Amino acid sequence: MYNQILQPSNPYVVEVSTSKTGKHGHAKCHFITIDIFTSKKLEDIVPSSHNCDVPHVNRTDYQLIDISEDGFVSLLTENGNTKDDLRLPEEPLLTQITEGFAEGKDLVVTVTSSMGEEQISTLKDIGPKTNFYSAAYVPTWWSNYVE
Repeated sequence: MYNQILQPSNPYVVEVSTSKTGKHGHAKCHFITIDIFTSKKLEDIVPSSHNCDVPHVNRTDYQLIDISEDGFVSLLTENGNTKDDLRLPEEPLLTQITEGFAEGKDLVVTVTSSMGEEQISTLKDIGPKTNFYSAAYVPTWWSNYVE
């Protein structure tokens, strides 16, 4: 029975109510869930004697490196590799990401993943992009070697 809840979506359970035992002898659980990727509300009624699987949801932060013309983003992983298989999300994050990137801001996106799906879910602005060779980062002793 859990397939009706879990299979079509990645639910976030917002409410569970139980009914008393009926004439057929089983109490029922009424689940109200919201899909974590689409925000679509789903409902299901399951016998309380049945088990339900729980999806594992992971959130990972990546630094935004580039946005391609076809709507894919290039992200920097913790180990220095790039992740290039995610599309830009829907509005309003789409506008925030594209405008922040165009302004030269250093952006970190949070990617939510569950049951084989991944999507950019939040955005953090960590300031303007810094040039490694700018004067603020060049040690004083380095000026002896640079003309």
